[in-house]
Amino acid sequence: MPTIYIHDQPFVLHRTAFDQLVKLLPYWGLQLTDDNKIIGALKGKRLFIKTHHQELISQANHLLKHTSIGLYPANDDQMDLIASYVNDSSEPFMTIKDTDRKYCLIPSYHLNVNQSRFIYKGIWIPKQNKKYHITFHCPSVYLASEWLSYLILLHQSKHLPFLPPFKQDSYNYLVDHVLNKVNPSFAAYQKPTKTQPEFLWPVLPPQQTLKSKKKRINKLKHDTIQAFKNEPMTTTTFNPFKKERSTSTKMNPFTKKKHDY
Repeated sequence: MPTIYIHDQPFVLHRTAFDQLVKLLPYWGLQLTDDNKIIGALKGKRLFIKTHHQELISQANHLLKHTSIGLYPANDDQMDLIASYVNDSSEPFMTIKDTDRKYCLIPSYHLNVNQSRFIYKGIWIPKQNKKYHITFHCPSVYLASEWLSYLILLHQSKHLPFLPPFKQDSYNYLVDHVLNKVNPSFAAYQKPTKTQPEFLWPVLPPQQTLKSKKKRINKLKHDTIQAFKNEPMTTTTFNPFKKERSTSTKMNPFTKKKHDY
């Protein structure tokens, strides 16, 4: 089984996981050396961003520090991107304007490996131009910085390998055991989020006691009989959705493969 090195620490992967990781690394701004060390794929790259919100650059630098790229405020001689931020509490979106077109994108909040471009939350960038004016409309500068980091990775990438379909647990395994060790801040955005709140069963009513009623039947001779004995019947309420507790352990999704070596 192949061994990779993260910050000079060895980590053994199954062959299937290793093959998937090799294709994923360029999307994360990483690469594998000949001796299987994971390093930044954008070392020596510099990007000059013009913006009135310097926090966008500092936060994007933090998210992309594992790539070894350098992000700097633009000057009169060098400018690659123009980034604007508008604090907007409505539905978040972003616009990308190039020389003759303006694109409006609504990135996804949630990670779904069954969708294309899932790593970048559905964000894409036109390839025919080098300079863009990007405006983020969202309630948080941190969300805008996440989107900016994806745009920078797309801006710097030339030939990304084709990604075959991924199972959610396989992708989660590589994020938790590889990307999280490289840059936990960036890895946090690659973990799936809950799309719906957990269902909470309402508070159950207290235990109740039901008493049987005496039924009288009139006969021809006006005799009466007691149909039921006057004994209490106790009933309890229950939650039909409650599951029995069971102990579960996290499984490595790649251990199920019998032919890995």
